[in-house]
Amino acid sequence: MQSGYAICTSDLSKILTIAPCKTKFIFVKIINDQVLTRAICFNNLSQAKSIDLRVRKKFDDMPETKIVNVALLYNRISKQNGLSHI
Repeated sequence: MQSGYAICTSDLSKILTIAPCKTKFIFVKIINDQVLTRAICFNNLSQAKSIDLRVRKKFDDMPETKIVNVALLYNRISKQNGLSHI
């Protein structure tokens, strides 16, 4: 389970990860907690903002993004999967 901050699309449907080739960044649809485990997470907002600026320079068609606490995303996944009572 990750902690800290992550870079997501503004609608919180996709999260920034490193591609399997390990040479570029990709946005992956958040469908379960395994996607969140593979996401790039940062200890503080300053780190996340710095990487967000760098990624914007590398992405040709960078979507609108939002930096969020990854715990929020875990909670959303739990509610979608009906695990909110645990």
